[in-house]
Amino acid sequence: MFTIPTTTIVIIDNGLGNKKNCACRQHLARKQKAAAYRERVDAALSRDEGALPPLQLYEVVRMLLRVFDPAHDRDRFHTTAKIILRGVFAAGSDSANALNSYFSLILNKAVLQGWIAQVKALMRVASDVLVNLRDRRDDHALAHTSATLLLTCLDHERWKLPMDPAKAAVFRVIAGSFLTTLDKPHVFAALKGYLDMCLAAPKSRCQPPTMAVIVALLNRLLSSTKDKDATLNAFCLSMMQVPTVMAEIKLSTFTAKEDVLQYAIHHTQALVGALSDDGNAALFFLGNTCSLFDAQTTIKHTDVQDLMSACVECCLNFTRKHQTRSAKSTKSSSTSSEHPLLGWYRGHTARGHLDAMPRVLGQLRSLWSPLAVRTRFEDVWTETERLRGHNPKDGGLQTLGKLTHQQPPSSSSSPSSSSASSSSSAKPSLASSATSPRPTAANATTTASAPTPASSSSSLSSSWWAPSALRLRQIFQMTSSSHRFVDKAASERVARACAFYQSLYTTIKVANQEVLGAIAFNLDLVPRLWTFMHHIGPKGNMAVFMAVAAAAASGGLERDPLVACLEVACDATRILLTVVDDGEMFGAASATGGTGAGTTGTGSGPLSAEHLILISAFLNRFMYSVIWDHGLSLSTMAKHSDRHHHARATTLLRSCTRLIRLIRDLDDRQQFAPQNHWLLKQARPRTITAQYIKEATAAGGGGGGGSGGGDAAGDRAHTLLRFLPHLVPFRERVKLLRQLLDHHRQRYLSALPQFRTDPMAKIRRTAVLTDGFREIRQLGPDALRDNVRVVFINEQGLPEAGIDERGLFKEFLEQTLKAGFDPEFGLFTATPEGNNTLYPSPTSSVHENHLQLFEYLGRMVGKMIYDGMVVELPLAPFFCNSILGISNTLRDLPALDPDLARNLQFVKTYEGDVSDLGLCFAVDDEVFGHHVTVPLRPGGSAIDVTNDNRILYVHLLADYRLNKQLDKQNQAFARGLTHMVPRHWLRLFTAPELQRLISGDNAPLDINDLKRNAQYIGGYTASHRMIKWLWEVVGRDFSREEQQMFLRFVTSSSKAPVLGFATLQPPFTVRCMNEGDREEVVTVGGVLANFFSRGTDTARLPSASTCFNLLKLPTYKSKKALREKLRYAISQGAGFEMA
Repeated sequence: MFTIPTTTIVIIDNGLGNKKNCACRQHLARKQKAAAYRERVDAALSRDEGALPPLQLYEVVRMLLRVFDPAHDRDRFHTTAKIILRGVFAAGSDSANALNSYFSLILNKAVLQGWIAQVKALMRVASDVLVNLRDRRDDHALAHTSATLLLTCLDHERWKLPMDPAKAAVFRVIAGSFLTTLDKPHVFAALKGYLDMCLAAPKSRCQPPTMAVIVALLNRLLSSTKDKDATLNAFCLSMMQVPTVMAEIKLSTFTAKEDVLQYAIHHTQALVGALSDDGNAALFFLGNTCSLFDAQTTIKHTDVQDLMSACVECCLNFTRKHQTRSAKSTKSSSTSSEHPLLGWYRGHTARGHLDAMPRVLGQLRSLWSPLAVRTRFEDVWTETERLRGHNPKDGGLQTLGKLTHQQPPSSSSSPSSSSASSSSSAKPSLASSATSPRPTAANATTTASAPTPASSSSSLSSSWWAPSALRLRQIFQMTSSSHRFVDKAASERVARACAFYQSLYTTIKVANQEVLGAIAFNLDLVPRLWTFMHHIGPKGNMAVFMAVAAAAASGGLERDPLVACLEVACDATRILLTVVDDGEMFGAASATGGTGAGTTGTGSGPLSAEHLILISAFLNRFMYSVIWDHGLSLSTMAKHSDRHHHARATTLLRSCTRLIRLIRDLDDRQQFAPQNHWLLKQARPRTITAQYIKEATAAGGGGGGGSGGGDAAGDRAHTLLRFLPHLVPFRERVKLLRQLLDHHRQRYLSALPQFRTDPMAKIRRTAVLTDGFREIRQLGPDALRDNVRVVFINEQGLPEAGIDERGLFKEFLEQTLKAGFDPEFGLFTATPEGNNTLYPSPTSSVHENHLQLFEYLGRMVGKMIYDGMVVELPLAPFFCNSILGISNTLRDLPALDPDLARNLQFVKTYEGDVSDLGLCFAVDDEVFGHHVTVPLRPGGSAIDVTNDNRILYVHLLADYRLNKQLDKQNQAFARGLTHMVPRHWLRLFTAPELQRLISGDNAPLDINDLKRNAQYIGGYTASHRMIKWLWEVVGRDFSREEQQMFLRFVTSSSKAPVLGFATLQPPFTVRCMNEGDREEVVTVGGVLANFFSRGTDTARLPSASTCFNLLKLPTYKSKKALREKLRYAISQGAGFEMA
């Protein structure tokens, strides 16, 4: 082995030690020298600050710059900068005093070169100290001083030196060299860091004097003509990403605003590409762009549209990229957070940025101001007026004419000049308040100008709109110049406007209602937009949209730009219908319970019944074609490689579905649609339901859809009935539900052990609700899917005799629901004004376990649906909506609180100043004697209700009363009910249909159907004289009300099952009872005696066992005696019982 001699090792060690010692000595020497410099600087600065002569100040700056360390020398720099600036400010207009300032060294040739280099280094240090400042008083003062020093160095006029023209030229060149050599991106980044700290807060922390200096500095930096594009690019990528910076500065003094906006417009793709990975930066950029656009007067609205649209699309893509697949997984993930504007997504946002979001939203509101909406949709008014002038016999335009009698918002003298360029004058501010209903000749400059051919080609090159523009031009290739259809350039502009607003309210979720409300309540835009769409394309009559439906499976819904028009029209119409009440929509006829089937009413609302009929008919055809004819199901969308396209298709179908549901709800109330309007001839209910069952079976019986087990149709039946359940008649849907539940029960029972005992529950008759709650919970959540045996315990604590053959369990259900839904118990309460429908009580928390009780009662109601029973349980319509997961609207409020509904109607239609009413965005609740103030929006107690925001106030208050106040109770009840019957099966029905499913059909009783399905025991047969008399009395002698009383007497429900008495469980049974017969014993001799009995004039009355649907009927001598005894018996029976 080779070894190194020891002497050699010692020599090496000594060499390393010498190097280390040398380095240490050099380091100590530098520290000592730096300390000496700092002592000299401190000594100089400790004197009278105003007495430092220029050369001595020059020497102080030189020493400070040699040793400057931001961590140790910030205070020294701050003091030095103040001395430099004090010398300039002290000079004022006195040129003699200016010769004693730091900048007078420019006149000293001996130090001129060193002074120039020193000033450049000083500016670098001044920008460095702006980084990493905190919200402290000293730091804000340092920022103000540093920015002022930078501005003073760059502006020779601020030096206040005596100068003739020659000297002025020299000074200008030197100051220009400072500006040219300055690292502007570094300065912008430093300012961004400071302003981000100041503005990333609920309220700006930057003082107005500091902001004014920064604006002047920005003006100076952006005034450089050398590398102007690079400077503007650096500004856009830094300063424009500071939250609300353009809203905080005084834009009237920011002279570069037009240059910045023009650069952003011409470099949209590059700028937005740099923002694609940061949704917050894109939001801030968009907000600042809005502020810049509102403050200038030279750039038109059409010029900036692509930039704003690209920013919105960037935010939308960011949220789609980073959001999780489900809200539940999002909220439970440690890497997810809720964004105030963008919703839940993976990742986190700085606290300061979250605090600034309300102010950012204030900037963005200019995008949907009334004037902005009218400007973007100007072509809708222009084209519909032109079409109405050329096509007076057009039915759709005639319908529009009944509602709109106004001129379009254009200053053009000719209505057909929509494709021509409007006035080239400057565009107005988007945030401007529109006092007139639409722009007139007096403010003609507020209308949007149509793009010239050059601008059209420019917009076509935009990556955001280019594919859509090409698609629109393909649509219009076969369109000749015709007065029957809308102008193709106008169609492109309207499609772009719709695409912009669709992306906007999809991205900024907190402003969804605001944006849609701005469109919905902007004069008569909604009906005009539907008319405009009706006349698009070569054929009109919505043919273009049906062509889109035909291409749905191949991605037509994602690629076609006109889809945005349809989605915006549906969403805006839905918002409009939720605010307009029935009286405004249908006139006085609505107060009498409806306008009559197939009639239209005479309301003065923004949409007529004719509109709703035409819209719903089109949406029916469109969605059926998309889903059933062309196979765009949920599974095919989920398999799409592009999740963005999947989201767009799903969003469109959901928007159409919400509007159809709302129109159907209106039709249920007012019955304005023709008979069978909601059915389609091409839709085959039996085929659809058979396919649905096939898909559910292939998916494992859960009914969730799935791939369909290899079926080429996928899950199209599930998709169709999820979006359009009304295409299948109600009875067919009930049959489908019964088949699904029976299949589900069989699968559950087949998974249980073959030899087992049924679960058993012991219930005290004196505590049915509490014992049942305890026993059923102990049996487990799935026990109710099995046949639960009930054993009643009497008052002596002993089990009652008898075997539960489902009759005792039915009685247990009856008593449970009777106790649980009793308003005196406190869980439920009844609606006022005689409706007596039930809904959860706001004070149900008087029971500590009230949510568990709601879930238990929901499960019991689900058990009844699961077993095919019927209960006469009158649930409030808005409560049924909540069970189905449907949000209630203002139309549902009269059922809950008629007084509040009338008051809100008064506020909505008040002709005076609403602020005089003294309302605010908060509501006072009384909870167990204590008053609690609940804000309807953040800070609502401090926000007054005015004429401008009263619609929002009405909507929020109704939403609170109907949806939010009882949300926990509603969710608990629905959770129990949907455990037994999955919600997607329940959503095959509307709220009124769910009530029919629970309580039975409202149609008159079919006595013949009851007779056909009746069973007879104890000696009775269908041919027995008493049975014949029974059906003659019930069918002929009894009135409709008495027939219902008879059915209630036997079954405890006055309504028949939806599918008829063949489905009544247990079957309707009549048993012969005579004198001496015991209730619980039927002997063979007794049966024979009853069979041959001719009847007696017994005083015994008919009786019933409702748990078995059993009528115990004695024999009487005459039909008259039977009628009198039976009539008396049913008149004494009443109460809440089960069928």
